[in-house]
Amino acid sequence: MTATGQVKTAVVERLEAAGLTAMTAFEEEKMRRHAASTVVVGMRQMRVERMGLLDYLGEQRTQDGACTEVYGRSMRLRVSVDVYTPRELGADDCEQTAEAAAQALLAAMPGGLRMEELSWGETAWDKTSGMFLLPGTARCTAQFTARAEDDSAVLRDFILRGVIRA
Repeated sequence: MTATGQVKTAVVERLEAAGLTAMTAFEEEKMRRHAASTVVVGMRQMRVERMGLLDYLGEQRTQDGACTEVYGRSMRLRVSVDVYTPRELGADDCEQTAEAAAQALLAAMPGGLRMEELSWGETAWDKTSGMFLLPGTARCTAQFTARAEDDSAVLRDFILRGVIRA
């Protein structure tokens, strides 16, 4: 999964853990099936920053005593957290969902993802979706780590720090 995909997934998982309906892309058919307000998470802007010397952070010993090189990367992101609400629920529900989303996102995220700022626009009727829309943006930083393959310069995928791999 891409780095931005990991961030979007982490945000969606946090919102869902708080009992909200969330998804990573606006899919019209999927949206129409939801009777509740839905938070759609996307990417507005991303900037990659180097960590350490050419991303090199040092060595780490594995449980079997072997050394592996660790690399890191930092990103500054602006993540969209747009709330869509069916007409029947009204604009008030849109704003209540945004408040619940703000509490969830500012409460706890994986260790490598830090929310720096969360802002909301104005609730308005969106003709395209046929729903109320409250646009939101989360400004955050994400830190990723990767380990070099044994005896090679090939890096495994960069993984968002604090996310458990399956």
